[in-house]
Amino acid sequence: MIRIKNLVVDLKEFILKDIDLEIKKGEYFVIIGPTGAGKSILLETIAGFHLPIRGSIELDGKDITKEEPRKRRIGIVFQDYMLFPHLSVKKNIEFGLNQKKSYRLDELTRFLEIDHILQRMPDTLSGGEAQRVALARALVNNPKILLLDEPLSALDLNTRKKIIKMLNKIKEGRKITIVHVTHDQFESVLLADRIAVIDNGRILQVGTPDEVFRRPNSKFVANFVGIENLFRGIANIDPLTDLSMIKIIDKQKSEGLLTVFSVTKKTGNVLISIRPEDILISINKIESSARNTYKGKVVSIMDQGTIIKVVVDVGVPFVVIITKRSFEDLAIKKDTPVYITFKATAVHIF
Repeated sequence: MIRIKNLVVDLKEFILKDIDLEIKKGEYFVIIGPTGAGKSILLETIAGFHLPIRGSIELDGKDITKEEPRKRRIGIVFQDYMLFPHLSVKKNIEFGLNQKKSYRLDELTRFLEIDHILQRMPDTLSGGEAQRVALARALVNNPKILLLDEPLSALDLNTRKKIIKMLNKIKEGRKITIVHVTHDQFESVLLADRIAVIDNGRILQVGTPDEVFRRPNSKFVANFVGIENLFRGIANIDPLTDLSMIKIIDKQKSEGLLTVFSVTKKTGNVLISIRPEDILISINKIESSARNTYKGKVVSIMDQGTIIKVVVDVGVPFVVIITKRSFEDLAIKKDTPVYITFKATAVHIF
């Protein structure tokens, strides 16, 4: 559906560098990255607001690199909605409509649940209502692509949940390709078929949410997606188990601190990551097939509302996430001796 090849956009103060990306028809594709990474510039370039100095953008096999924005059949919703304050909701949606077909407008406003506010003015709308009006205006011409630039950032938590449900409804009901830019990982996990991570104008990794969040391809991506158990080590293949055996190395002393097993076969200097939710914590040693079990003690406990983050020192500090119920059942506190256990499949090597 969208094919971007060797794209370079030079805005003097910022450069998108050698972007290669394919977005499938009907896909919900999310672009994540820190502030200033180039997410919005990439989205605006797809829309036609910036002309690349090199590379190409194709839509359904047609080169649209230099085509005017209005000819691209792309709808876009901006972070601040950009509704016209002097026009009613209905006139905002109709603005720029190619062919006025009232049945389409009626169908669309019912679909987005805003048919009862068509005569109101933008300054009387809630954030969620304004966002749905902006979505209606972007969808009214039946675009091939819908671009969303931080669409949920200005909304409260409950309204965000409602709009996320609405976006899933749009994806399923209208069979449209959606490209969504955000720095919020919660949004990307709930919405994305695939994710691209961008930083400093470059795409660093593309994959499903599971691939990006559980199998990052670099230290930057691992840190950005919140993998707190990230260690440097030396890997060898264990002849007895045919698994990778990674000796975690102290950064300052280059000494082996702990040996971890992984099903991913690699040798040499590596980084490994284990997501906190993939680690079990127990008072007594768990008898299981899991290859990685270590005894240590609790060094800190952080209550984060519905979950508890526990740091366990087993020679190196591991972050473990458990539910409040599990925390209460374990009755652990600082300095409590505990075991941590995780499978070799939970250890990602890169």
